[in-house]
Amino acid sequence: LEELEEVRRGIHTDLAAELTPLLHARGGVASVRDAAGAILYESPGFTPPASGKHVRGEVGGVPYWGPVDRLEAPDGSSYDVWFAVSEENYRRELAQIRLFFAVFCPLLLAGAWLVGWLFVGRMLAPVEDLRRQAERISRTNLSERVPLPRSTGEFHGLARTFNEMLD
Repeated sequence: LEELEEVRRGIHTDLAAELTPLLHARGGVASVRDAAGAILYESPGFTPPASGKHVRGEVGGVPYWGPVDRLEAPDGSSYDVWFAVSEENYRRELAQIRLFFAVFCPLLLAGAWLVGWLFVGRMLAPVEDLRRQAERISRTNLSERVPLPRSTGEFHGLARTFNEMLD
């Protein structure tokens, strides 16, 4: 629509000269018509469908797919725009996305598992220390006590409670 507006204002002399290289670089085809149905631009070999919200067809044996839309210009005029790109482009990009997820999702999950395992291991290390110390205390050595951790949190309270049980 921007290119069309520039052609109307005389900045560019030919809409086809502006759109054809752009569409070719993207592997696309298009048709632009004004509200009366007059063709302002149409890619060679491309015939838009009579109705529908999507373009699906072939140009030169290559299947294409894309949206159909009515666009409003700043001056209030409207244009029907059919734009389609090669289905091969869609398939190629989807294959790249599938490959990306197939490779990186398992790596991301493995990394998250490793970080979680290390984090939980560090968080539970004081509990394991307390368990080992309590295991060393036996009926013959009831005078030994579990050393109180330096922190004053839950692990400190658990060690204090365990020592009180032995008293």
